[in-house]
Amino acid sequence: MALQMTWQPNLQRRKSGAPPLGLRNLGNTCYLNSVLQCLTYTPPLANFCLRGQHTRLCKKLDGDDNKRECPFCILEKRISRSLSIDGPHDAPSKIESCLRLFAEHFQWGRQEDAHEFLRYVIDACQNTCLKLLKAAASNSDSMDTDKDRSGGRESNTVVREIFGGALLSQVKCLSCNAESNKTDEIMDISLDLYQSNSLSDALRRFFQPEILNGSNKYCCNSCKKLSEARKQIFVLEAPNVLVIQLKRFEGVYGAKINKDIAFEEALLLSSFMCKASQDPHPEYNLFGSIVHSGYSPESGHYYAYIKDATGRWYCCNDAYVSLSTAQAVLSEKVYILFYVRSNQKPKDTKTGLATNGLKSLEPNGSSAPLNHKPYVSSRQLSASFKLRSCGWADEVHDFMRAQKRLCTEVADSNRSDKTELKKLLIADAKKAFTSRLPNSIRQSLIERLKLFSLGKSLPDES
Repeated sequence: MALQMTWQPNLQRRKSGAPPLGLRNLGNTCYLNSVLQCLTYTPPLANFCLRGQHTRLCKKLDGDDNKRECPFCILEKRISRSLSIDGPHDAPSKIESCLRLFAEHFQWGRQEDAHEFLRYVIDACQNTCLKLLKAAASNSDSMDTDKDRSGGRESNTVVREIFGGALLSQVKCLSCNAESNKTDEIMDISLDLYQSNSLSDALRRFFQPEILNGSNKYCCNSCKKLSEARKQIFVLEAPNVLVIQLKRFEGVYGAKINKDIAFEEALLLSSFMCKASQDPHPEYNLFGSIVHSGYSPESGHYYAYIKDATGRWYCCNDAYVSLSTAQAVLSEKVYILFYVRSNQKPKDTKTGLATNGLKSLEPNGSSAPLNHKPYVSSRQLSASFKLRSCGWADEVHDFMRAQKRLCTEVADSNRSDKTELKKLLIADAKKAFTSRLPNSIRQSLIERLKLFSLGKSLPDES
């Protein structure tokens, strides 16, 4: 069944004109409630869940494994319940009790980061869909059907159809004009805020070209020498639902960036699209946002704004839901923004993409290893740039945050072990990631992880 991008009135079972269902706080679950409200009011996801499509398919294909809890089934039932039952509020007890099914290191009663939770929920649902596709592939008829629906890509899922997109990282030699291209599949975009006061400026900085020159020249395979080059990221495939995280929390011990960031209800990505894209003019409308009040991701409070099927804005603050306005939404210091396309992306878009945000493929569809890079800079770059170039900066960030929480909890009970715990943090990060890095940047990253864990600033690299 084709993705339904707008609300389907025939699926609505809650009383017409009723406000969104509030979600009771079960003990520092405001982050969970905020994410659930925005996912519940993501139109294509809500339409899919109200039909119970995943649950039916899961029961049909999962066989004996159906006895185990399914993350997507839990989410689907939660969304369907929120859009069906009457009453002012409800308790998200099931999803809260199965928290570790989505994120193993999350703990009941502890404040967690809303964006981190959102990523885990989307990834868990995507992995579940991929598992079902694999099960369906054992039946030739099912496999053929899946290929027909996905345009020849068996890895296509409803999660990818809703949230998935792709970025193209291009390096162009300025001596011979040879190009090196790498594509990465995405489920959201995270934007730095240090030098920006608006969403449009943060996007412009994210996609602006960088000239590689001086000690940072590009080793061109065509020229067989170090040459000046232009490096730039483009949008190759714009998602149907665009999730944007504004990076207000930087580093393990970094302070919150609490300044105002201007944004609009309408968003255009035309100026950031790759010329080769079959979808040159993606247009978006805001339908949800998450706000964090406080000074660190481990404390404070989360609440959400959502737009319902009639176009009315509501503020969802746990169990308390109140009518709001677009002006109030736009005046908030938002943390996460949710945009839905007003023009659905073309179905025949073919990019030869991977099935997650970590593995990269060349534009012709041939596999490239995780640590593949079109160039290696001779200048010592920052850890974040190195990780981003490898395609998994967010994975390292989440890992370090989780490990930092663990170290902090233990250190609070035994202060004499703080030094040893920091050493363990560095060792864990090295074990988890450095073996996957090119040798040319491995040692530099290790040094930066040490500074990262100690909360110190990086040395001047100029």
